Amino acid sequence: MKKAIVFFMMIVIVIGVQHTVMAAEDAGTNNPFELGAGSRALAMAGAYVAIADDVTAMFWNPGGLAQLEQIEIAAMHIDLYFDTPYDYFGVAYPILDWGTFTVGAIRVATEGVVLRDEQSQIIGSGEGSLDMREYLIGYSRDLIWNVRAGIAVKIDQQRLLGDFDTGVGMDMGFHYQFPRDLTGKNGFDWSRLTLGLAFQNLLGSQLKLGETTDVIPLNTKAGIAYTYQTRDTLKQKIIGSLAWEKSTWRESILAAGLEYSLYELVALRGGISNSSWTAGGGVRYAGILLDYALAGEALGLTHRFTLSYRFGTPLPKQRALREKQRAEAMDREAERRAKAAVETTRKKMNKAMKSVARQHRREKKSMLAKQKRLITAEKRRQTVKRKAAVTDEYFKAMHYFQGIKDYMGKNYQQALVEFETVEKYDPKYLELPLYLSRTRQRLSGDKTTVQFMSEKNFQLYYQGIDFYIASEFEKAILVWQKVLEQEPNNALVLRNIEEARERIAKLKAVTKTVEQEENQDSGNPPKR
Repeated sequence: MKKAIVFFMMIVIVIGVQHTVMAAEDAGTNNPFELGAGSRALAMAGAYVAIADDVTAMFWNPGGLAQLEQIEIAAMHIDLYFDTPYDYFGVAYPILDWGTFTVGAIRVATEGVVLRDEQSQIIGSGEGSLDMREYLIGYSRDLIWNVRAGIAVKIDQQRLLGDFDTGVGMDMGFHYQFPRDLTGKNGFDWSRLTLGLAFQNLLGSQLKLGETTDVIPLNTKAGIAYTYQTRDTLKQKIIGSLAWEKSTWRESILAAGLEYSLYELVALRGGISNSSWTAGGGVRYAGILLDYALAGEALGLTHRFTLSYRFGTPLPKQRALREKQRAEAMDREAERRAKAAVETTRKKMNKAMKSVARQHRREKKSMLAKQKRLITAEKRRQTVKRKAAVTDEYFKAMHYFQGIKDYMGKNYQQALVEFETVEKYDPKYLELPLYLSRTRQRLSGDKTTVQFMSEKNFQLYYQGIDFYIASEFEKAILVWQKVLEQEPNNALVLRNIEEARERIAKLKAVTKTVEQEENQDSGNPPKR
């Protein structure tokens, strides 16, 4: 919102400056560079303000520059009447998250200008020259609500018969595309409709040659365009556009343009305005575009050629690559955290196993001194419970870590089983909800995934997990052994059986230690 406010404030300020300058000056002139830039736009009679999707947008509508997805270089040449060349060169460089930057130049020059005085008598040698140049520096970016805005700062230079002067001006433009998911009545696709508004010479250059000062006048442009594209293999596309233009020193101009393209390789174009017609076409191959325009005017036909080249990684591909890198970084971080969790719980379990006997002896001596056998039994149960909790934490972390490894290895079916095993313990463990969702999405979209365990064995596997969580380890082993009868090499079941047997062995060791201590305290010989 702040960006939009800044642009609108700039409009108000510059229009005020423009009106002040024009009030102070009596002279005015048409823009010598009003012919424009780019054969594509010229072939459509200049009805380009609502399209403006290439490097020449710096002239027609700077707001449209934000549509560019690749670096683009363009050059145009026109042979005007009386051996007068009209040349244009421009470069556009879009930067992800920043916008599009452009530079360009236009030049009109002629030799052999006949010099005469007020009585039409030839002066001096009788010949002179005229050289007019305009350098442009532009910037455009997306604002809010699908609005794009841009500005172009212009440096105008004019040299005539030895006199030279430089002025600075500025253009501003806006481009709007309706939302992509907006569909109207009868299926009309509003997302293919674009609007354009441009203020050329919002701040007009002042050029003084001799005793005369000219201010290049404000030129307002507005337009609308619609793109229709077929869904067949021909990739046909039709663009129709309308534009209205009003300069301070002349009447309004209405223009209409049409473009038809096939396979995104060949295009035909045509247009008509108040006083002239235009036609042309273009070919595209491997990023190189050659456009041609033919214009019929009062003095005859003019041929206009433009060569442009697009290269570099397109912005959508850059965005996709960045998102992929972010996802990979998140996966690596999740793997690191899972590995750290496994290591931490392993250390806690080992520490708890080493200290459980000492802790029980201390508690036992204290309780025997107070003759509270019931409290002794409860303390022992609490000790075993704490040890089991730590061991469960290790089991949970181990399965989570293995699930992360399977996920990153694209073994999504196995990863899902590992994650669902952890879910039975703690549904909110670390990033478990995220990876459960992502794994299920992968499986739902991958029709080629082969289930590595039969449906019956899946049921047995989860039944064993339920027994394991309830600390009924022998029952869990019996159930999992039924899976091994069908799948003797199932690494997941083998690993769980090994963990269950270790739990049984550790519990027996603790029980044996407790019985030995009780026998020593009561004076009875140990059982063999």
